[in-house]
Amino acid sequence: MPQLFVRNIRQCSSEWVGEYRRICAQSGQTLRKSACRRHLMSQFDVHRNIGAGRQTTPFVVVIQSGRFDRARSRVVIPMIDKRAEPPIDPELNSSFEIDGRSVVLHPRQTVTVRTERLGERVCSLAGDSDRIIAAIDLLISRAWG
Repeated sequence: MPQLFVRNIRQCSSEWVGEYRRICAQSGQTLRKSACRRHLMSQFDVHRNIGAGRQTTPFVVVIQSGRFDRARSRVVIPMIDKRAEPPIDPELNSSFEIDGRSVVLHPRQTVTVRTERLGERVCSLAGDSDRIIAAIDLLISRAWG
C-alpha cells in the first residue's frame, strides 16, 4: 500500500484519496506531499477563486488536460458573476448555475494558476465539456481571419 503525504487531508475527499491509493498501488507509485491536491484537479472541475477578484469571479474551471497533471499549475477559465459582466456572445460565454450563483464562462481571460492558489473543488462541468470546448474552439478559430 503506498504512503500518502498531504498537508491537509481534509482538503481531499476520502473517496478520491481511496481511488488514488488504488491507482498508486497498481502502478507501484507513492503519492508525495501535496500530491492529493495537485492530482485531484480534473479537467472541467470548478474551483472557488480565492484571489483578490473573487467577488466578481467566484469560480474558475480547469481546462488543462490530465496529460499535464504533474505540473504545479493549471490552465483555467474564469467564471464571472453574470450581473457583473453579462455575456457578449452566448456561444463564447456560456452561462452556468454554480453553488446558487449565475456565472458566465469567459475564455478570453484564460490564465495559468498555481495549484495552491485554487480554492476548494465545487463541482465538475464534465457533462458540459462540449460547450466549454466549443467556446475555446470559437476563440482560437481561424474562420474570421
